[in-house]
Amino acid sequence: MWDESESGWGVRPDGYSLHLTEEDAKAYVKQYWNEEKKRNPSGSIPHEYSRESGSADKVLVSPELYAKLEGEKPKKRRGLRLWNSDLDIERLKVVTERVKK
Repeated sequence: MWDESESGWGVRPDGYSLHLTEEDAKAYVKQYWNEEKKRNPSGSIPHEYSRESGSADKVLVSPELYAKLEGEKPKKRRGLRLWNSDLDIERLKVVTERVKK
C-alpha cells in the first residue's frame, strides 16, 4: 500500500504496488526513493508526495495482471503501481482475500 501526504490536506490512501517477490518489492521501494532524491535534491519535504505504508501481503491476481508484472521485468521496474484513482478491482480481478503464507 501507498499513502499520499499533501500539506494542508493530510494523509490519504494512494494505491498499491504489486511485485512478484518480496525482493522485488524492496528493490521497487528503494528505486522509488532514489528517484525521489533526484527529483528533490534539496531534501526538503515536498508539498505532495507518496510513501509506502503497511506491510506486504500475498494476493491472487488475474493471468492478465500477472503478464503485466512479468512484462515489467525486462524494464527493471520490479513492480507495477496501481493508483487509487485508476484502481478497478473488478477489471483487474485482484482477489482481496489474503493468501496464507
